[in-house]
Amino acid sequence: MDFSVILDVTPTGRVAKIQEFGTRQEADTHADAHPGSFVVPNPPGRHFSEWVINSSNKRVSFSPPEGPAHVEPEAIQAFRAVLDDPALAPATKAAALAILGPAP
Repeated sequence: MDFSVILDVTPTGRVAKIQEFGTRQEADTHADAHPGSFVVPNPPGRHFSEWVINSSNKRVSFSPPEGPAHVEPEAIQAFRAVLDDPALAPATKAAALAILGPAP
């Protein structure tokens, strides 16, 4: 399937309800019938569990799936340093912090 309709999003910006379609026209028709939904092209190699949804601007970014994972402390520290960049979009920073959790 080449396109998805995002029908619902969790409070943390993850996909809660999604429907996939083979054509943009099919996806647009379905989205038109569901107010608040929107169409995105399916990126190759990315499962929707990695998607972070910004419903206000109808964009999708990617992060690892929610759940326990081992990440080296040095990598987390470097990632937090990147999040301090003032040029980083506030929504991106908020989504990343929601996944990363509170600072130690």
